[in-house]
Amino acid sequence: MYFCDNGIRNAIINNFDPLSTRQDKGALWENFFFMERVKYYSYRQDSGRVYFWRTSKKKSNKQDFIEVVDGKMEAFECKISPSSKSRLGPDFHQAYPDCPIRTVAPATFLQVWLESEEYRKAAV
Repeated sequence: MYFCDNGIRNAIINNFDPLSTRQDKGALWENFFFMERVKYYSYRQDSGRVYFWRTSKKKSNKQDFIEVVDGKMEAFECKISPSSKSRLGPDFHQAYPDCPIRTVAPATFLQVWLESEEYRKAAV
């Protein structure tokens, strides 16, 4: 479940601690990234769709976000630290071998956003 406003989420769970001390900072970052992408597609009024991907296996693999624009897929993995490595299983790559996967962290947010925009322009 994603919230349009992380402040509402924080109020529901009664946690307004600084980000540096929070156990749920990854969830907050993922929620923020998701909502910014939803706003982006709403602003552009294009056909961009955002999905979540997970296998149904006992040890499931997940991909934070899959975006599809004009039939072109791009995947995003949200991490708090830009040096964090994604621990993706082979299932997503096997299912979608041509889909680029970008790791996005608060420190790399703008760079990844701009690269994503260039990727879409090149596809047109």
